[in-house]
Amino acid sequence: MSVLTNCATGTLAPYQPNDQRPWNLRRARHLYRRLGFGATTDQLNNAMEVNPLDLVDQILDGAVNQPLPDEPEWAFWAASDYENFDEQAYPQYVDWMKDFLYAAMQNGPRASAFWQRWERLVSTKVQM
Repeated sequence: MSVLTNCATGTLAPYQPNDQRPWNLRRARHLYRRLGFGATTDQLNNAMEVNPLDLVDQILDGAVNQPLPDEPEWAFWAASDYENFDEQAYPQYVDWMKDFLYAAMQNGPRASAFWQRWERLVSTKVQM
């Protein structure tokens, strides 16, 4: 019988810098990678001037205030709406994924979360 071991040894308590776990560029880079697609040098330098909890609030507040991208024209199409689903759906999906990556890189977590919801929705519909 195999035994699964949970490797999550941390807590859900907010991060507080200390001597053992200081707020530094490595941790700021990690934060930006987890909340989006990384950070510019200026963003990382500015992160060193801010309390990490305030920085998380700033990043998330900025993301929440970003407008959502427009839904694609075909967002709610069923397979029967296509003349040839196999030929038409794949190029739409590729274009949509390019839009997802571009929007996520430009707008951060909010766009990323929006497009990930669409991806799950479309994947579910395609499998049906």
